[in-house]
Amino acid sequence: MDYYFFSFRSITRAQLALRYLQAADMRAALLRTPKALATEGCGYVIRVRAADAAAADQLFSENQVRYQRRFIQRGGRYQEVLHGLS
Repeated sequence: MDYYFFSFRSITRAQLALRYLQAADMRAALLRTPKALATEGCGYVIRVRAADAAAADQLFSENQVRYQRRFIQRGGRYQEVLHGLS
């Protein structure tokens, strides 16, 4: 299964994002940033299924929940997503 990861620098911002997703009945997980993605020390990510990524991004936008970066995980490999969510 493919997953999207939205990265956050603070636990507080990641928890806020998770609450919005849960209120919208989306399955999501709050995790420490995987080492492969950590570029600036510690951080947190919200992991959602690829099928929910566009809705999660829209929800964050509507509620002004800013994340740092987003990635897709396919077959154990991460790739940063710069434009769109496919």
